[in-house]
Amino acid sequence: MRNSLLSIVILLFFHEAKPQETQVISITTKDRIFKGNIDDSYPVTMYLKVVNQSEYNGYTQSVKGWYFYDHVGTSIPLAGWNGEGLHLISSEKPQVLERILHFEYETAAGVISPEIRLFELEKHLSRVQNVTERFKLGHTGRQVSGTWFGNGMELDVTFYAESDQVAKKEHYLKLVNGDLFALNYLGVPDRASFEVQAQANEGRQIILEYRFNPNPNFMGRCGASESRAKVVLVFDETYALVKSNLFVFEDCYRDIYPLEAQVISESVTEYKIEDYVGEGEPIYHRYLVDYGKATITRR
Repeated sequence: MRNSLLSIVILLFFHEAKPQETQVISITTKDRIFKGNIDDSYPVTMYLKVVNQSEYNGYTQSVKGWYFYDHVGTSIPLAGWNGEGLHLISSEKPQVLERILHFEYETAAGVISPEIRLFELEKHLSRVQNVTERFKLGHTGRQVSGTWFGNGMELDVTFYAESDQVAKKEHYLKLVNGDLFALNYLGVPDRASFEVQAQANEGRQIILEYRFNPNPNFMGRCGASESRAKVVLVFDETYALVKSNLFVFEDCYRDIYPLEAQVISESVTEYKIEDYVGEGEPIYHRYLVDYGKATITRR
C-alpha cells in the first residue's frame, strides 16, 4: 500500500513538473450588437448574426437580425451580406429575406444566384424587389457609418463600432505562466491561422508562424495564394514582451516567394526567399531557422 501511494506521489510530481507548452487560443463570435444613431437624432440598436458563408467568396457572409428605434422598441427584421461593408435590407415578405440568406434574390426574370464578389454586394442588393428599407454601411476610422434608405428618404447612419464585421475572431498566445498575449498587434486579418513552431528558454523565446489568404476574391489576383511569415517573440522573466522580429516568407502582393529549404541539422533549416523589391532583378534572403533555440537569423 505504501509503495502504491509512493508511486502515485511520484507520478503527480512528474506531471506537475512537466514543462507547459505555449498554445494558440482562438475565440470566434458570430453575432454582434451595434448601437448608434440615424440622422444624428434617432438612437437605434441593431443585432445581427452570421447565417451562411458564400461558396464563391470565402469572406462574404449572409447575416440576419433586426434593428429598432430605442424610443419605440419595435423590432424591424433585416437580412443582408457582410463582406466589404454591411449591406442590409428589410422587407414585409419573409421569403425575400430568406432568399438573401442563401445568396439568392428574385427579379422579373426569375431567381438569381450570383457569384458574389466583394465589390458587387451593393449592385446585387439594389436589384432585390419588395424592399422597404436599406442600410449601406462601412468602416471609417473608429466608427461604422453609411446611409439608411426608406420612405423615399436617405439619412446618415453612425454606429459606435471599430469594425463592420459581424463575425469576429481573436487570437491569443497562452504563455507557459498562464498569461494570455493578444496577437492582434501583428496587424494580420483575423482569418489568419497561427502555429507555435518552436519555444526555448522556458517558453520566453517563441517562433510563431501565421498564414492567411490575402485576397478574399478567389478568382482575383493572389486569390489562390497565401501570405506567410514567422515571428520571433522574446519575453523577459515576467513574460512581458521585450522584442518581436518579423520574417516574411511569402507575400503575393509584395512579390516575395519561398524558393527552397535546406535541412542543416536536426533542428536547423535554411530557407531561401526571392524578393522582387523593384522593377529590376530580385534579391534573395536566406533565413537560418533554429527550431531548437527558437531563433531566426537573416543571412
